[in-house]
Amino acid sequence: MNHAKRALAVSIAVFVFVGLHLVTETAGAEAKYDGSKYHNYNEVTNYLRSIERSYRNTARLISAGKSHGGKDIWVLEISGRDGVDPRQKPGIAVFGGLRGDEVVGTEAALYAIDYLLDRYQNDNRIKTLIDTKTFYIWPMANPDACDRTVRQPGKPSVRNLRPLDEDGDGMIDEDPAEDLNRDGYITLMRVEDEDGDFKKNEKDERMLVRVDRSKGETGQYRVYTEGKDDDGDGSYNEDGEGGVDLDRNFPSGWKMAFEQPGAGMYPGSAPESEAILQFLTDHANVSAVLTFGAGKGVLFRPFDHLADKEVPKIDLEIYNLLGKKYKDITGRAMVHAFPEEGQGNARTGAARTRAAGRSAAQAPSRGQQSQAAERSGFKGKARYGTLLDWAYKDFNVYALRPSLSTVPVDVESGLPGETSWRSHMETAWEGKGFVDWQAFQHPQLGDVEIGGCCSFYVKNPPPGDALMALCEEQARFILDMAGMTPAVRIHEVSITPLQILRDPTMASAQTSSRGQISISKHNTPITGSALLAEVKVRVENAGPVGTRTALGKETRYAQQQLRSVLATLEAVNKNIEILSMPRVLRLGVIEGTETTGAVKEEEIKQRAQEQSGDEDADEDQPHLKTGKWLIKMNGPGELIIRVVSEKGGTVEKRIPVRF
Repeated sequence: MNHAKRALAVSIAVFVFVGLHLVTETAGAEAKYDGSKYHNYNEVTNYLRSIERSYRNTARLISAGKSHGGKDIWVLEISGRDGVDPRQKPGIAVFGGLRGDEVVGTEAALYAIDYLLDRYQNDNRIKTLIDTKTFYIWPMANPDACDRTVRQPGKPSVRNLRPLDEDGDGMIDEDPAEDLNRDGYITLMRVEDEDGDFKKNEKDERMLVRVDRSKGETGQYRVYTEGKDDDGDGSYNEDGEGGVDLDRNFPSGWKMAFEQPGAGMYPGSAPESEAILQFLTDHANVSAVLTFGAGKGVLFRPFDHLADKEVPKIDLEIYNLLGKKYKDITGRAMVHAFPEEGQGNARTGAARTRAAGRSAAQAPSRGQQSQAAERSGFKGKARYGTLLDWAYKDFNVYALRPSLSTVPVDVESGLPGETSWRSHMETAWEGKGFVDWQAFQHPQLGDVEIGGCCSFYVKNPPPGDALMALCEEQARFILDMAGMTPAVRIHEVSITPLQILRDPTMASAQTSSRGQISISKHNTPITGSALLAEVKVRVENAGPVGTRTALGKETRYAQQQLRSVLATLEAVNKNIEILSMPRVLRLGVIEGTETTGAVKEEEIKQRAQEQSGDEDADEDQPHLKTGKWLIKMNGPGELIIRVVSEKGGTVEKRIPVRF
């Protein structure tokens, strides 16, 4: 009987062991990224949960909020669990799927998660970055629209699916775009009209280009999104499903919807963009932002809505350095979206109609114009309320937007050509990216042609090897960008004895290899007297960029001082009394290794004197700042120096002092 029980116990133990082993192995297998498909919301959620299970020591899944449809807006936090709060490490936020039809960004974010965590144990560079930084990766920032796009690629949604009265008639979503010819795609309708804004592209008559009236060109077509005038107001598809383009819903440069289509009622009016704003505000350690777009095959830098004269020289140099890193990895160029002087006024990209005397039934509305522009890819040169601009201008961190594409680029310029883009549509997706124009009898417009580009296939490359290669390049650049964040260090701590109370003899200090500081008089321990001493800390920024962007140094908030690196001194026991006030020192901005040379010496000296109030401020260098305190010692003790930088991290050092 006992033998049987022992045998049963052994069998159960073996079963449990094997079962646990299989669970562990399965969890690891589930966590591998699958590049053979685009992932819907449920698949993304399952992947992220399996990642959290498989990498408990480095990954934590956070819900930043809920979408309009009730879906969690997931953020995966990746950071070494070394007892340090991830918010006390410099952070980088990576966003995918901000615009609902640009789901390649979701795949790039998912791949980056796999790339970082799979290599954590065996790649020293990745291990160091994960241990010393915090990555916040948002694979699907617009979950309702991205999920809809993946499930119905022929009917993608740029905007979130929150109902909105876009035409101001008191009704909601009553005039959406429609698949009139039942081919599975919502594309464009073109109506012959010499006063229209578009004509055939001479290089490829399937394509349309905007006419240039300054050159005397005349139009051939009016362009509409496919659909009918369902509400009978004379406009077409001006109030469709969903309402807010998240990447037009941020505060910086925000304009109302009639000026910037998709802008929403006010900045942050969409629950998804509100969640992003709140999360970043609560995670001030984020010092770099990368937001994936799609379709253009270049890297965008700020501003989308302001000219380059608004970008300080130092920041331009950093952006150029990042752009060079990006091109070295991907072969693709960095560009500036906003039209500079001489390029004409910025436009919203709406397909405007200039025909004088045309009836309301013929004239496209603002909503219909903007949606036609979104579907056709004819974008305006200036964009308002983008996350890119808010992150740089208002959140004051370096921000970039890779517009992902597998379209070939010119080796020298790093820019995609029109010919290669057309060829890509024909070959990569086997022709799915373009629907041939077909005659159609429209119930209201009469003779029209339906066809043109489908944004899903134009913007997103097919899954498989090309997508994986594209994602791998972006993951490598994420590492480069994370490595470009500031990183404060305690460079040196010293104590200078000033006076032995009740004894005029000066004392001296020596520092051991373990950091202990010993104070003595002629190598004899001091007894029966107190000591006044000066504690000095030198703080270094070992990162490439400053603890504040150059634009951030110019930004002043009402009733607030410039955000500063702070140094504090704390005495562990009563033998040491800190006499200095204040005990928290403001060291100001500390430059990085790549910004030091660009800061003028006079500006450094002036800033140091203003912020530290220290007559010895001329000791400082751009990447080093000095703080000093006066202390009184009655015996041995221990000091704690803590340095806190909003963007450069938090560091602490304990100094035993023998007296």
